[in-house]
Amino acid sequence: MLARTLLVLAVLGVGAGLASGQTQPPADRSLPAPCRTKAKDNLEALEKRRERLQRQIAEARAARPAKEEGAARKLTKNQAALLEVLFQIQCHQVQLQVAQETAAVPPVPVDAVPASRPRKRRAVRVDQQEAPGGGEAAVPQQPPPPARRAAGAADAGNVVEVTTYFATNRGLSGKSAPVAFYDSKPSPLSYGRAVVTIPSTHTAGSLELPSVWRLQLQPDPKRHFTLKAVAALTLDEARAEMARRLGELPSKAILVYVHGYNMGFAETAMRTAQLAYDLDFPGLPFFFSWPSVGQVTGYLRDTESAQLSEEAFDQMLDDLARLPAGEVYVIAHSMGSRIVSQALKARVDNGKSTARLKELLLAAPDINADLFRKAIAPRLKAMQGTQTTVYASSSDLALMASKAVHGYRRVGETAGGVFVYPGFDTVDASAASLAMRAFGHSYLTDSAAVLKDIKSLLRLKLPAKARGLAEAGTQPDIYWSIQ
Repeated sequence: MLARTLLVLAVLGVGAGLASGQTQPPADRSLPAPCRTKAKDNLEALEKRRERLQRQIAEARAARPAKEEGAARKLTKNQAALLEVLFQIQCHQVQLQVAQETAAVPPVPVDAVPASRPRKRRAVRVDQQEAPGGGEAAVPQQPPPPARRAAGAADAGNVVEVTTYFATNRGLSGKSAPVAFYDSKPSPLSYGRAVVTIPSTHTAGSLELPSVWRLQLQPDPKRHFTLKAVAALTLDEARAEMARRLGELPSKAILVYVHGYNMGFAETAMRTAQLAYDLDFPGLPFFFSWPSVGQVTGYLRDTESAQLSEEAFDQMLDDLARLPAGEVYVIAHSMGSRIVSQALKARVDNGKSTARLKELLLAAPDINADLFRKAIAPRLKAMQGTQTTVYASSSDLALMASKAVHGYRRVGETAGGVFVYPGFDTVDASAASLAMRAFGHSYLTDSAAVLKDIKSLLRLKLPAKARGLAEAGTQPDIYWSIQ
């Protein structure tokens, strides 16, 4: 669900060290991005406003004014205002926690902190070379040469390049810069290729980006992720390139990532590369980017954009089915889970094939739990040969806010009970979900423990009971917990 702010905010402060002799950044380095400025209202005023908005929303729902255009518009406006207030309240709470923790810890000179050492690990589709720029490279006119696999990460002075393909129903912006190549306007489904650079000092679970308060105005490929290049491709061009790449790889599997609310195209490309790299995925990384407006205040608009993207995602599955791929793994985050689950439900209802889909992973799904249980889960269970895994958390403040706005529990939040369904595996990631990192919503990509579990699931194909997870719940409602 909560994307650019709620997925990237946790890593905006994760960059290279400051100049020698300086101290660590101020205490707000651990705060989610929206919380790094002083709030206009105090906590008491925000609580009063929250109560008023919740009362007005409840009254509007009870009156069922949906047929009245003016009343429906007012309800939507109040829901958006409530979401904003809830996050401001959460910011107050997180700021208080950080202040209390910081008061007991004196600043530490950066030059006293040992430099992190590059990970020695297998890279995914890499060219070990210097990136020529910080995300502003020209769009390539020819396909890049076959990527070179390496036994370990690049040297400290180099970067790792990950080539990922994508499908999108975003419109072309007309700009050549990779980070601005696509906009948030809905458009017919199209395809392309993206090249992401990863610093050799990358730490699993981090998306190292420039930090404004460190005066890092431009990304440095040696220290930050960059979107180096983006190229639009026709379906035939994309299919030909992907088929050739699959023939070069040790695995014919495709990893498909679907982002959530408030997520831009560039962030999605970098997150896909990070997932593939951190999971040591041996196949082809791929992502579906739908036209999220990329703004915190755009939640309700994104809700409708997600719904309008279901048909495009379904078409993408048909197009991928013509590739020489052995298996397809889909990882959907938050609001992206709505797109994926609704599209798959429709495929089952229409008798369309899902044979190649081996794993469906719904992380922090922002879906009405009652609707999912009654209308969607039975169809997903009917997919032969597909294992469905749900990751949820009681520390996911973003989904708590979503529940308050919608009035219904979400599948991905465990307050009041963990969602379980026969034939699905549910993993409680509460222990790996930290409120100070993206309001506890981005554990899919920023938790080393969650990434390790997903790696065991996708790479080793281990069942939950063999992945070192703790069994919880009571029969028949058994789920698993990351400790």
